[in-house]
Order: sequence, then structure tokens, then C-alpha cells
Amino acid sequence: MWPFLRAGEQLIIKKYPVEKLKAGDIILYKSDSMPVCHRLVRKIRNKNGYLFYVRGDNSTCKPELVKAEDICGKVIGVFKDANNLIDFSCWYWIVINQLIVLFAPLISTAARTVKPLYVRITR
Repeated sequence: MWPFLRAGEQLIIKKYPVEKLKAGDIILYKSDSMPVCHRLVRKIRNKNGYLFYVRGDNSTCKPELVKAEDICGKVIGVFKDANNLIDFSCWYWIVINQLIVLFAPLISTAARTVKPLYVRITR
């Protein structure tokens, strides 16, 4: 989730109903028994419940599929340092998180295009 979340920052995670999760939310889930924190990109409802597509903000890969039962909670805040708490329930951060979801595909596509060109030029 770098650069949005960085090593050493403390997350506030709340158990949250999966049906209320929406694109832009940052969730904690289990992947191979390891905790992972990524942004929710898309939620799909099917006959068995919900499926979620998530990805890290700095990822150039396709979104990963996560089952509802693997979701541990939603990140509702982060301590950037001891005195700086970011509350993700604030309207400002809700809008920012949704904008990140909208622009992430464009940014990752540009990164996939620019990186090989950069490597060729700098050889």
C-alpha cells in the first residue's frame, strides 16, 4: 500500500459487515494465513454472497480475488506518527480513497508502459 501506507504506521481496524464495504475502502484480509492490507477495487454479489477484487496502491498487477470469509476488517484510521491520526470516515478521505481507485488503473498502465522504455533508454 506504499506510498499511502508506510512501514511502522499503526492501523486502526474495525470488524465491518462485508455487504457495506465499497470501492476505495482499505481492508485487511487473510492470504495463505498471512494478513494483507489492500484497497477494495470492486465488489461483486453472486448467489453465494460476495467476492472482492483488491490491489495494493503501488501494484501494476491485476486485482486479486478475495472471498468474504477471508476479510478480517476495514481500516478506519491510521496513525502517521504519535500525534497525527488520519480518520478514513471523514468525507475528505472517503473521496480521496475513491479517487485513488478510479486513477490507479491509469497509473499502473502508465507505469507498465514507461518502465520498459526507461530501461531501454538508460542502458
